[in-house]
Amino acid sequence: MENRLHPTDYEEGRPPKRPYHENRLVTQLKKPAVFIPLLLTLAFLVILLFINSSKNTQLSEAREQAAQEREAIVTQANQRVSENTTYFLRTLMIPFSWSVRSAMLSRNMEQVDQ
Repeated sequence: MENRLHPTDYEEGRPPKRPYHENRLVTQLKKPAVFIPLLLTLAFLVILLFINSSKNTQLSEAREQAAQEREAIVTQANQRVSENTTYFLRTLMIPFSWSVRSAMLSRNMEQVDQ
């Protein structure tokens, strides 16, 4: 590697204080054998981050939708239980009221008390 002048020394026209050496990392990065794989790796990581964020978004949306569906199902089940309870109470009370009525018509108050 030759001793190059620092870029500011060219402008001022004075001799350099010390030789200008480019950073080794910058020198290595300028080589296509290093730069291209590094660039591809970086692009791959960006793609993976994008995919991960989109999947996380989809997952959170699916969880939110499942919670809403669960809430709707619970509401529907509670409504069905109350409807069934009302239906079964009516079904039970009709024969019971008939038997109480027939006991009262026959003036059998002992049976009505029981």
